[in-house]
Amino acid sequence: MDVEILVIGNEILIGKTLDSNSHWMAKRITRYGHHLKRITTIEDSLTAISNTLREILKRNPDMIITSGGLGPTFDDLTLEGIAKGLDRKLELNEHAYNSIKKAYNHAYKRGILKLEGMTKERKKMAFLPEGSLSLPNSVGTAPGVKIKEQATEIYILPGVPTEMKSIFRNIITPLLKE
Repeated sequence: MDVEILVIGNEILIGKTLDSNSHWMAKRITRYGHHLKRITTIEDSLTAISNTLREILKRNPDMIITSGGLGPTFDDLTLEGIAKGLDRKLELNEHAYNSIKKAYNHAYKRGILKLEGMTKERKKMAFLPEGSLSLPNSVGTAPGVKIKEQATEIYILPGVPTEMKSIFRNIITPLLKE
């Protein structure tokens, strides 16, 4: 299987944050005998995300894995950028919404957060590209996302390493072992 990784984040591009995610994923992809063709790092911008996704799709990989940009802040633009790159609309995904709400309520009850409930920013995380499947995030708030574009499976993962690893282990590793 041919795989490409797309890392999204200004903090990685400027050297503020070390990209340990792509290194970790690369080891596992190649361990199971797959061909990692490219790792690309881009800024948090709709244009960069949509254009880069289109470029990757032209190379026809079997799988694309993205990391980063799924949170509630203004610069978390991955889902919107992916939707734009695929010419799809964003739609509220009920499964994603419910899992996000549950995660935030749990964090509030544990005293981790001071604000209970769903804000506009938190709800934004539940708007997924049309035809997407929400993937469970057992250790954080942002669900992963799976979407198919022609013959390419696209997995959109959070940038927080513990969250990315959890979804990768539960969803992607079994596919790599096939």
